[in-house]
Amino acid sequence: MVQCSKNGGTSGGNPPPNPTTFSISGLEYDPHIVTLRPDLTSFTFYGKINFANAKGGVHQLRLTTSAGADLTQDIPANSEVSGILTGVFQVGLSATPATYTFDIWIIDGKGNISNKLSGTVQVVIDDSGKSWQETTISSTYQPNKIIWANSQFMAVGHAGIVITSNSVSGWTLQHTGTNNMLWGITWSGTQYVAVGENKTILTSPDGINWTIRSIGDVSDFRLYGIVWSGSKFIAVGANMANNQTEIQESTDGIVWTASPFTVHSGELTSIAWSGNLFVAVGSYFVEGTRKPLLLTSPNGIDWTNRSSSATGGYSLNDVIWTRSKFVTVGSGVSGFSNDGINWSYVANPAIGLLGVCYSGKTFVGAGNGIYTSSDGVNWTQAYPDDHLYTIRSVAWSGYQYVAVGKVMSMLVSPGY
Repeated sequence: MVQCSKNGGTSGGNPPPNPTTFSISGLEYDPHIVTLRPDLTSFTFYGKINFANAKGGVHQLRLTTSAGADLTQDIPANSEVSGILTGVFQVGLSATPATYTFDIWIIDGKGNISNKLSGTVQVVIDDSGKSWQETTISSTYQPNKIIWANSQFMAVGHAGIVITSNSVSGWTLQHTGTNNMLWGITWSGTQYVAVGENKTILTSPDGINWTIRSIGDVSDFRLYGIVWSGSKFIAVGANMANNQTEIQESTDGIVWTASPFTVHSGELTSIAWSGNLFVAVGSYFVEGTRKPLLLTSPNGIDWTNRSSSATGGYSLNDVIWTRSKFVTVGSGVSGFSNDGINWSYVANPAIGLLGVCYSGKTFVGAGNGIYTSSDGVNWTQAYPDDHLYTIRSVAWSGYQYVAVGKVMSMLVSPGY
């Protein structure tokens, strides 16, 4: 769409045109920044320029971009010599961040070509986690854990719920065949495995059709976290009946073997794999005092307790591998390690984090609100604690974060 109107002067910071030369000046345009999302293949470009000394009116508006776009808009017949010209273009996008440069110019009714004006548009992925929007879901049950895997978000939680979405604008409730609480989920490349209360273990090739692989007969047997190493699953939790940690191992997600290694009065809530080391975290009690628990293993069989280095706080709740370091978060404490053996901890008494994810540039933590960090240690609150529901988990898709823990809603960033 193009509009042409009379105007006696120029605008913007450009110098006035030569009084006798067919020219344009005063370029104004929007947007200057475009945020990528999976379904975005183009964006709408709005431009405005001043023109002067057109002969036979203004005939065409042209726009070319560094991405190869070459767009022309015909202007309705007119006899304007000078004035303001506004135009709207639909410009195609690549799927990756980039800086587009563009040139814009006009052609008058006699075929004369004006000078060109230039600008830039930045196409970015917004992983800042600074702005959050609430989106509703149909489930009345509370999700506990969310991941992004196999091109979709997958959340598990109360009453055996699984909620899936490949676009945060629509969520689908899947039926698993159990009402047991689900706490953790992972993706191996060929199947999802979810774990939870009563030693519940479920598998699914697609997140829709689920098979129960294990249901225990002890209500105090809980599996909280699970990871795939490329050759085996390791699930971690707590055997409350025996008052000890629980570690389960499986190569196929079907047949599971319990590790003989346990920590008395402890529970494990999360586990990560770096490519050569498992790190599992949780908490344990010593003389009535709850303290952070951290275990490591090169193979999922031989475990070493490295909790003595954990200072501050009283539990470690989640751990991730970022491809260069481990980061763990907890109640009043967070820590990091390049090798999983030697750890540095920072006490954050006012911050309680239950989950963490990493975009490749930004850490986002979920707990008593949502927090962001550039290093996984120093945190800034981005979404307040609403005092009703604890944000339990957060995942990054490559374009968008989704945080869960509320009933009948999720939090997304950025919101579209």
